[in-house]
Amino acid sequence: MIARFRHLIISFSVVLIFRPTGAFAPYSVKTRRVTTDLYNDRVGIIGTGAVALGTAAFLNNNAMLWSPSGRPLSTEFFVTGALEDSSFTCRIATSARELVEENDIILLALPANGHKRVFDSIAPYLQENRHHVIISSHSSLGALYLSSLCQDEYNKRIPITAWGTTLVTARRTETQTVRVNTIRQAVDCCTIPVSYDATGIHRTLFPNIHFERRPGLLAISLSNLNPQNHLGIALGNMSRMDKNEVWYQSQNITPRIGKLLEDLDQERLAIADALGVNVKTIFEHFSWSFHVPMTSSIADMNQAIHEAGNDVYGPNTADTRYVTEDVPFGLPLIILLGEMVNRPAVLHRAGLEIMSSMYGRNFWAENDLLAALKLEQYTLDELQVAGRSGVLPSVKVASV
Repeated sequence: MIARFRHLIISFSVVLIFRPTGAFAPYSVKTRRVTTDLYNDRVGIIGTGAVALGTAAFLNNNAMLWSPSGRPLSTEFFVTGALEDSSFTCRIATSARELVEENDIILLALPANGHKRVFDSIAPYLQENRHHVIISSHSSLGALYLSSLCQDEYNKRIPITAWGTTLVTARRTETQTVRVNTIRQAVDCCTIPVSYDATGIHRTLFPNIHFERRPGLLAISLSNLNPQNHLGIALGNMSRMDKNEVWYQSQNITPRIGKLLEDLDQERLAIADALGVNVKTIFEHFSWSFHVPMTSSIADMNQAIHEAGNDVYGPNTADTRYVTEDVPFGLPLIILLGEMVNRPAVLHRAGLEIMSSMYGRNFWAENDLLAALKLEQYTLDELQVAGRSGVLPSVKVASV
């Protein structure tokens, strides 16, 4: 496998597209997908939603898909939007075992609600010195859970790369069609244990994306802005979601909602500062993800996204991942880290409690990853070390 990577990296050295210095330049034309036929047939993607299909489309052809829910799948799909309008094919796996045995790179691209169940399903079949797992995007120290599970239960070390966000934003417009709205120019990442390096994989499979290496899982956890942003957007537009309205998301990030997003971000940045980790700001996030100039106002930046024709529809139902995934799996860890460093995430906690009240659910209790990790038994120093090594000290995580 290492020899194959060396060969491929050399093969792609003439087509790498590096990030420009200074501000990120916007895409001026639809992105052409990179053909990596020599390696795509070794990539297995877990998930069959919009992000999974958008990622498969970016890889062009012959990645393998597995639906943990058993959803029936075709092998032929169509992509439109930020990628060239075209068809692409995928191989289909019928089980976790088949997906893992047929592929070297295992990429999770499904809601965080399903991560623990998937980790439990793939762990028995992962092999040392062969497999590399990528989590897109990472939530609730899931990489640490999988790493600990593989070591404690199966006595093996598997390299796991955590992405701070997804490669694409996308919507599934029809059963076989995915619209890719945005291809991110930069993705924060880290690999555990830190002795492993995912640079070769990233350059081979995603050569025109800049991957910013962060120093451990706590930094990656604090680099994922989607939960805080989706919380503010959902709170400010709940009546639209309840009434199944069709509405543009960026257009409706108005000054008051924009201010809430900025204040949520200040809480996250204060925690990151106390931990000594460098993370992007919300302003950088919107600029780099949606290709608009940075200003001092998130509301203004979102109006620029709308005016550029790059806006997307917001959720038209209250049963949306903005709440049912991002609230239970995105907010609790930030709140816990804030408590550990004496930087209370007051707005994050208030948002979690308000959403729990609105939905009549205990969203904190729905996080099965944090429940299994039992973080309360570890010190902050122990978590920081584990976030780099992939090893929790002496206490086994709960796999059931």
